[in-house]
Amino acid sequence: MITPGFNLPAKYVIHAVGPRWSGGNNNEPQLLYGAYRNSLLIAKNNGLRSIGFPLISAGIFGYPIDKAWDRAVKACKDFIDDNPDYEIEIIFAVLDDNIMKIGERVIAGY
Repeated sequence: MITPGFNLPAKYVIHAVGPRWSGGNNNEPQLLYGAYRNSLLIAKNNGLRSIGFPLISAGIFGYPIDKAWDRAVKACKDFIDDNPDYEIEIIFAVLDDNIMKIGERVIAGY
């Protein structure tokens, strides 16, 4: 779902809910992938040229950080590969240097 950004420094907010981690055997990887993928499709359908993501589900939902990064990067890469004529800047807002370093390692593997 997309809503106006109101008083935020963003024009819009795309609301995406990721899964709670319960061991990885309850479709969590596919659900998390879908949260990113659907957000990117909403952005495209609304003509947006940039999007900022938190590391969805990696906070209070308990998704392991490395696994959350993997799903995030895979979904974004697949979206870019599937939409070569659509340019979008994808930004990840992370809470600390450790999360960023894990993300850099995951990205380097792609």
